[in-house]
Amino acid sequence: MGSLKIKETLDLEVVLMAGGKGTRLLPLTKDTPKPMLLIGDKPILEHNIDHLRSFGVNHFHIAVNYLGHQIEHYFRDGSHKKIDISYLKETRPLGTIGALSLESSFYHDHILVMNSDILTTIDFKKMYAYYIEKDCDLLMATVPFKVDVPYSIVETKQHKVSQIIEEPSFSYNVNAGMYIFKKECLKHIPQNTFFHTTDFIKELLNQDKDVQDYPFNAYWLDIGKPEDYKKANEAIKTLNFRQINTLP
Repeated sequence: MGSLKIKETLDLEVVLMAGGKGTRLLPLTKDTPKPMLLIGDKPILEHNIDHLRSFGVNHFHIAVNYLGHQIEHYFRDGSHKKIDISYLKETRPLGTIGALSLESSFYHDHILVMNSDILTTIDFKKMYAYYIEKDCDLLMATVPFKVDVPYSIVETKQHKVSQIIEEPSFSYNVNAGMYIFKKECLKHIPQNTFFHTTDFIKELLNQDKDVQDYPFNAYWLDIGKPEDYKKANEAIKTLNFRQINTLP
C-alpha cells in the first residue's frame, strides 16, 4: 500500500461545495450526487480532498444537500484519512457559497472555497503563497479560455467597413471555482440565504475590497456535462497528482 506524501502545511481550512443536483449529468446523478461519481477508482470529491491533503490541509467542511447522506456516509468525520471533516447541511439550496453562513466558527484566518466538481492539479502552495504575498481580501483562481470564431468579423464605424478579421480567436481568464479569502469577508455572506460566489465577489468589490486573480496553467476541468465526465476518466490515467498510489 502507498501513502500520502505531505511536504508542507498551509495555514487555512477548506470548504468544498458539494450540494448541487448535477442535473446536466443525468442520468448519472439520478441516484448519486455528482461529487461521488467515480473518476478512475474513486469519487471526484475524494480526488480533491486527497490533493488538498498533500499540502497538509487537515480541516475540511463539506457543504451538502442533494443526496448528501451518501457523502457523509462515505467520508464520515475524516478520521480514517487523518483529517477533520464537518458538514454544512443545507435544508434548501443556498447557491455556490451561501452554505458558509451555516458555520459559526472557523479555525483559521484564511479560507479556501472550492467547487467539488472540478478536477485539477493546481499547486495550492503556490496559490496560497501568492495570496499571502499580495495580502488581498480574496484571490480567485482563473484559467485561460480560448474562443474561436468560425466566421469573418467585420469591424465598422457608422456602417463604413474598417477591416475584416478572418476567423479570429479571443482569449479570456475564466473563473476556476477556487477562492482563498480572509475570514473577515464572511460577514458579507447573508445568513441562510441563496447566494452565489459571484454575488459574494460583487459585494466585496462594492465594499472596495481587494479582489485579485491567480492565473494558473495546471490541468483543470469542470465536470459539468457527460462529455466532461468522459474526459475526466481519460485524463485521470495520466495526471500527475502529488499523492502517490492509494491512501493509508
